Amino acid sequence: MPTTARIHLQLSRLEHGEDPYAARLGAQVVRRAFEDGRVADAAITWDDALLNDLAACQRPRPDAEAQGRVGQRLRAMWMELGFAEDEAVIRRGEPVELVLAFAAAELYALPWELVRIEPSGLTLADLQNVSLVWRWPGVSPAPRSPGLRPRLLFAWSAAGGRVPVEEQRALWSAGYGGAIVELANAGLGALSEALLSARAQAPFTHVVILAHGGAQAGVQGLRLEDGFADGAALQRALGAHAPSLDAVVLLSCDAAADPTPGGVLMSPAMALHRGGEFGGIRAVIGPRTPLSVLGARALSAALLPRLISAGPARALREARAALRDQGYQRDAAALCLLAPPEPERSEGPLA
Repeated sequence: MPTTARIHLQLSRLEHGEDPYAARLGAQVVRRAFEDGRVADAAITWDDALLNDLAACQRPRPDAEAQGRVGQRLRAMWMELGFAEDEAVIRRGEPVELVLAFAAAELYALPWELVRIEPSGLTLADLQNVSLVWRWPGVSPAPRSPGLRPRLLFAWSAAGGRVPVEEQRALWSAGYGGAIVELANAGLGALSEALLSARAQAPFTHVVILAHGGAQAGVQGLRLEDGFADGAALQRALGAHAPSLDAVVLLSCDAAADPTPGGVLMSPAMALHRGGEFGGIRAVIGPRTPLSVLGARALSAALLPRLISAGPARALREARAALRDQGYQRDAAALCLLAPPEPERSEGPLA
């Protein structure tokens, strides 16, 4: 098996760099810190043109010209941050884990997967040898509870509209390699109760939440039976169970972050990844940009058979490839894996 190379794109903002939330419109200078101690600076301008293009990239049918402009803009900035070295590693065709760790929250709203690799012209999202891992700086995984058998909690809510429960139930039943408990018409209270009652005897190792997403006062979240649940509320419900959770999967067409600076901080996936006093959840899979209905269905079919046997990272990589083969390129690019480093294993050589 070929060795996986790791590229760390670790960025911070020079202005008010101590505050990850201090995003503002206008010109900003970002700094890349290399693991060998080097640094490199580059500028990005958060203007109406960029924000309009980001919004156009999130439409159900994204604007291809806007995607191209954003991808080129990011490539130009990345070039000043040492992208030539990174591109040379990626072009070799060997497996590459690209870790995106930003101390400036607004940088998570940028679609780095649209950056093109020359001379092929393929984007990072098109390349099957590249896996993007999003990581909040300083997040550590919760210490894992030993000796757990795979057990999945499948929670769904139609509070925001009809959801394909029967289809998803069949997919999970056929593909998941462990015991399954279904929580129908789930609210945040019922979800918390189910996790708590299982913790003493047979904790859940995987949680899948199927629900409609949405926003309230600019904050993204899920529409559950007992009301709107934002990322902070979901973290409070699931965070105490992080030691037993190998993965949380959010299946929602509208639970992605908004494209404004700092908007990604409020996304449910990011909140679960950042964790709380018990540490971060080992893997959170969710959309960075809204999934199509058909793409969400195809994701389940491709992801579920691999989730336990291959692990979340490899399962998602193979699921992305399957989505691309079926013509769901936008949905494949939208999928996001947020994961803290795993100290119990060697992460491979640095690129």
